Amino acid sequence: MSSLKASWQTQKNQRQQELLQRQQQVRKSLNRYQQERQAKAAVLRHDLNLFQQSLQQETQDFLIDVSLDRQLRSEQVIHQLHAFTQALQQQTADFLEVTAADRSLMSQELTQDLSAFHAGLNHSVQVLRKNLHVQMEHLHSETQVFLKKCQAQRQQQQLDLMQSLAIYIASLQEQVQTYLAELELGRQERGQQIRQMLQESRDRRLTETAELFQQFSEFRTELRSYCDRLHETVWGKSQAIQPLESTLQKPAMLRSDRATKAVSAPVPVTQPVAQPSKLSATQILSNPPLVTVAPIKAVAVAPHQPVPSALQQDDELLEQKIYSYIKQIEGARLTEIQSALGINRSQTVDSLRALIKKGLITQRDRVYLAQEEISL
Repeated sequence: MSSLKASWQTQKNQRQQELLQRQQQVRKSLNRYQQERQAKAAVLRHDLNLFQQSLQQETQDFLIDVSLDRQLRSEQVIHQLHAFTQALQQQTADFLEVTAADRSLMSQELTQDLSAFHAGLNHSVQVLRKNLHVQMEHLHSETQVFLKKCQAQRQQQQLDLMQSLAIYIASLQEQVQTYLAELELGRQERGQQIRQMLQESRDRRLTETAELFQQFSEFRTELRSYCDRLHETVWGKSQAIQPLESTLQKPAMLRSDRATKAVSAPVPVTQPVAQPSKLSATQILSNPPLVTVAPIKAVAVAPHQPVPSALQQDDELLEQKIYSYIKQIEGARLTEIQSALGINRSQTVDSLRALIKKGLITQRDRVYLAQEEISL
């Protein structure tokens, strides 16, 4: 082990000595190389200085030669320009002399031409003035003739227009008089029809009222007999029924007085007349009241149910006709409906109001239109 270590130590020492020797050799080589490079650099600097001096000398010589050459050339160019200027001035003077002579000749010729043109122009202007004056006189005479003719035509047209206006006014007055006479006749006919309809309605109402009072008297007789039988059944024969009969007769008398007043008073055609329904004694006996006084009074003063009269049926027929006409022509005015169906204005207005209330027609811009199809 110690031998290996000694051998290793020996080798290590040898390696260190070799390393030192190599380092010394490298330093010597580097010193030698540096000295050689410095010597070469000094030689190169000396050579460069010599080359720079020689180059400067050559450049100065070249510049001196170039400046001498430029001076010579500039002198030659100046001499040539001076000669060219003199020749150009001589040529310009000769050209101006020739041009001046030509211009004098051209001005003389132009003056002569202008004088001749001016003379010809004056002559042509005079001729044109004469022609224009003649044409103006001729045109003035034609214009005067045309104006006189137009004035005569306008007067004739005015006369014709006045005559036609007089004829038209006369015909219009005649048509207006005829139309007014027709309107008066139509008004009289409509008044006669209305009076006739009112008379017929009044007669019909009187007849219906008489029938109603006849039915009411029969009903009152049946009711009195029923009350008598009822009183005999409950109380036996006595005189207690007389106050009840008096109470029954009093409303009947009041109703008869009101009916006579209604018959004597005039009623419009469009007002419906209500007709009471018929009540038989069998209907009353089928539902007998309780044995008290109050139910008997209620039976005596009970109102009657109205039934449709002939006038209401006529109104419904008229409404159906108006609705069918409006639906057929898809909209109509009041005058169209009145003239097409031959009815007066009041009946037409009442029927249209009834149809509007029922929702069958509508009014837009004075035109009546049918709604969706609904049975009357």
